[in-house]
Amino acid sequence: MDVEWTRFGVALAIGALVGLERQVSASFEERHPDSAPEGVDAPAGDRPEGGPSGEPQEAASSTTRSAAPAAGDEPRDGEPQEAASSTTRSAAPAAGDEPWERLQPGGLRTFMLVALFGAISAQLSLDGVTWIFPAALLVIGGLTLASYLSVAQREGDLGLTSEVSLVLVFLLGGLSVRGDMVFAGACAVAMSVVLSLKKGLHAGVGRIEPKDVSAVLKFAVLTVIVLPILPNEPLVLGEVLGVKGDPLWWHALSLTPRKIWWMVVLISGVSFVGYVLGQALGAGRGLLLTGAVGGLVSSTAVTLSFAQRSTDRPDLSRQLAAGILVANALMPLRLLLVTSLIAPSLFVPSAIPMLGMVGVVGLALAVLVLRGRSDGATGDVALQNPFEIGPALKFGALFGVVLFLAQVLQELFGDAGLYALSVLTGLTDVDAIGLAVASMVSDGDRPALGGMTLIALAAISNTVVKGGFVATLGSPQLRRMALGWFAGMAAAAGGGIALARVVL
Repeated sequence: MDVEWTRFGVALAIGALVGLERQVSASFEERHPDSAPEGVDAPAGDRPEGGPSGEPQEAASSTTRSAAPAAGDEPRDGEPQEAASSTTRSAAPAAGDEPWERLQPGGLRTFMLVALFGAISAQLSLDGVTWIFPAALLVIGGLTLASYLSVAQREGDLGLTSEVSLVLVFLLGGLSVRGDMVFAGACAVAMSVVLSLKKGLHAGVGRIEPKDVSAVLKFAVLTVIVLPILPNEPLVLGEVLGVKGDPLWWHALSLTPRKIWWMVVLISGVSFVGYVLGQALGAGRGLLLTGAVGGLVSSTAVTLSFAQRSTDRPDLSRQLAAGILVANALMPLRLLLVTSLIAPSLFVPSAIPMLGMVGVVGLALAVLVLRGRSDGATGDVALQNPFEIGPALKFGALFGVVLFLAQVLQELFGDAGLYALSVLTGLTDVDAIGLAVASMVSDGDRPALGGMTLIALAAISNTVVKGGFVATLGSPQLRRMALGWFAGMAAAAGGGIALARVVL
């Protein structure tokens, strides 16, 4: 038998990692039965032992105590002593058992042994006993099912999270012995993270409204049904119009419908991450955190909302300025991410001006914190679900128009026309021009340095506009604290363009 001992060590480590998380979580929930997320009812196993939801633990304890006769008392008339003893035994966990052990199939040791069981089964399968692994999987599945049924009968339905985790640990132990140690380890870490996020995930789901789920489903249906039938070849204007004879320059203008919708899916997906975070965290989490989450969806919305609020609460201007700046730092980072996904060659040149803008915000936050710490002020920003069909279609139309105008202006005015388009489009939506330029770079129509310049110009234009919102809508205190940093961000982006062109 050719054994790789490192693989067995990885299998044991996987079982230990997941088992530790399960045991610690179950023990914590047993000690703190009221720790369920706000707005989410605690599962049966999280409730105080001996009482239903909402019943004080003391009452449950008294009920349990009343089931046992007092020391030295004789059994009641007509009641067998054995029956009284059995009632007392059933009201208390078995001697030596931890309370959490009655609520899930196992803890640290059990998970480690199951991972080892999977590893040994996989090793025997590699050595020629091919039936042993599926048979072992059936055994562990049967034992897990029996454990679940026993707990469910005694405690009520507690969910299948620990049972599923146990079976997954068995499979990951087998994967480790087969040589997929990195993949198995990554899966174990991901499992542990997901399991540990129970409270936050439940709270987040509790705050997501049915209309949000409906919007996502409508968008998904539209994408799955419409995307395959959209043309994947460019629609050339001259061919669409049926023009015959000598072609003119504008006859070659084209758009690819499927590419346009893929861009809509990409930008909506990135925005939806921020939207879900905003819904999960909820209001009242602090202006700085609200600005960061809102910046993933729309830094313009954060800037407008916080600037208007500063006129009503000038005493919060420092915190509002910090939230606005954080949101606007997310804009270049988000732009760098989405454009690099479309055209990876854009990442290095675009990182110079984009990260320069972020660096200015970092300096600004340091200054704001040093001059006055946050007083715990809270706030919220109304954000629209980016998967709503209406906004998605509008963005798709805007993106198509920008792509079309880019071809027209480049043909008529060369690079100067594209620079003007970047500045003008950046006044309203930096994502559209960013994706359009990234698409041009990806298709080989523009060099990466030229694309970086166009994207940075759009970011500068967008920053200037939002600085204008602060100047016209914000309180005098907010203007003093934020306007200079907006100018610094624009200057950093401009300097980044020059530096990238010199260095690269």
